[in-house]
Amino acid sequence: MFRRLTTFTAVLALVSESAWGQTATLRIHPSVVVGSPGGIVNVPVWISSPDHVNIIRFTLDYNTSAATFLSAQVGVDGQAAGFTIPALNPNLPFPPTSPDTNDNVLILLMTSSSGWITGNNKELVVLRFALATGACKTSPLTFDPDCNHTDGTVFDGSNAYELCASASPGQPANLNLISGAIANGCASDALAEPLGLRLHQNTPNPFNPTTQLAFEIPFDGPATLEIMDVAGHRVRTLVSGNLTAGTHSSVWDGRSDSGSRAAAGVYYARLQTPEASTSRSLVLVQ
Repeated sequence: MFRRLTTFTAVLALVSESAWGQTATLRIHPSVVVGSPGGIVNVPVWISSPDHVNIIRFTLDYNTSAATFLSAQVGVDGQAAGFTIPALNPNLPFPPTSPDTNDNVLILLMTSSSGWITGNNKELVVLRFALATGACKTSPLTFDPDCNHTDGTVFDGSNAYELCASASPGQPANLNLISGAIANGCASDALAEPLGLRLHQNTPNPFNPTTQLAFEIPFDGPATLEIMDVAGHRVRTLVSGNLTAGTHSSVWDGRSDSGSRAAAGVYYARLQTPEASTSRSLVLVQ
């Protein structure tokens, strides 16, 4: 099981002139992609940008003990914008930056000068991987954080038409990059922690009648925090809606959604986003 995920490098060229402070986001979605041992899975990469983007270059690190990169094809929204893949290097001549990976791939996507992609959650490219056979194996899909660690050329962040995750000294980073993971049939709540989704142990525990639950989500979006009994039935919904990235907390008063007091016993707090979920056990006493 891997323990850490970092972010990745990408270079974007914008049709309209860009200034530092404008932002774009690239993410693997869903963040955890699971398939059968020995099977083939598709890993979509989404882009969100208020600007008009027509060149995207990124480097992805992965672990060949869990998966093997096969190919890349332009996603649905990328095709609609006229993107092609003029360059793809599945085995770069330099080591990956993540300690949890051992191979990497460079992908360059381009469209014509009159074409672009813009808006939120657009499917830019779909990556195909063959999963390892045998017992449970997982790998981070880690995007290289070094702006100079792509195809050997130097990028210093000085071009107003480019966005970079780690800008040159004195310049703010303006590319938000969200990595992911891949697994051969063994996805579990343990994957949530490396992805930045964390549910801390409730305090106090055991408790009567109230306890506090603190949690962290890695980026803006929908999230739910629910109390479940040991049979998997929902007892209480504490949080449901769009949250900002960061730390949040909620209090359970030991009551169900109907307002009745819950019986003493073991319960589970489940935190869930579209990308991952995680849970904690808690004990309500008399």
